[in-house]
Amino acid sequence: PVPIVAAARAAIAVALRDPAHHERLWRHVARVAAHLGVEGDAPILPIILGPAERALAAAAALHNEGIDVVAIRPPTVPEGTSRLRLTVSAAHSEDDITRLITALQLVREA
Repeated sequence: PVPIVAAARAAIAVALRDPAHHERLWRHVARVAAHLGVEGDAPILPIILGPAERALAAAAALHNEGIDVVAIRPPTVPEGTSRLRLTVSAAHSEDDITRLITALQLVREA
């Protein structure tokens, strides 16, 4: 559709015009990945939690903290490998990433 093509073209123009977006994105990815102890080679980071119920509870707890995270569960992933799907963006502020890391710590301790 034309609106999606226009949005994609605008996003590419911003990325080419302002390399700071790219640098900010990878800085955010590195911070979150380091906290999780995973490779930070993509802006989408999974947190494998196991049972679907655990992933759903973690997503709900994060939602209550104002953080939108999707729980991925069977049949999308194999049984016992349900996970949270974090998407890090250059549009997030440093404070957003700090809030996310703090909230993830609370979820992991629960």
